[in-house]
Amino acid sequence: MTVQYSLLFGIISMIVYVTGFTIAYIVYERHRKNIERIEADKRKRHLMTLSKMKPQKQLKIDRTEYQEIADCIRSDQVPASHIVEYFGDKMFYKWYKKKYLND
Repeated sequence: MTVQYSLLFGIISMIVYVTGFTIAYIVYERHRKNIERIEADKRKRHLMTLSKMKPQKQLKIDRTEYQEIADCIRSDQVPASHIVEYFGDKMFYKWYKKKYLND
């Protein structure tokens, strides 16, 4: 009987362990996704705010450079002051907003 109880106890322990680990993983994934969503919303609000600021100098961006500049902005390679100047070109901002800021 003791061997049977030992096996039963081992199986129950394993089930509890796997269940606990699964629940912890689900909670972690939900938390991670919420943080990613919050960060994306924060970044979007930041860019929308920068778009409303008046640039110090007016830039005219060539249409062929739109994607390169957008990639740099999205990868945080461009400081905020430069983003304001880029967004000062209303055609570029309109393109960027349509492509990346609209849901």
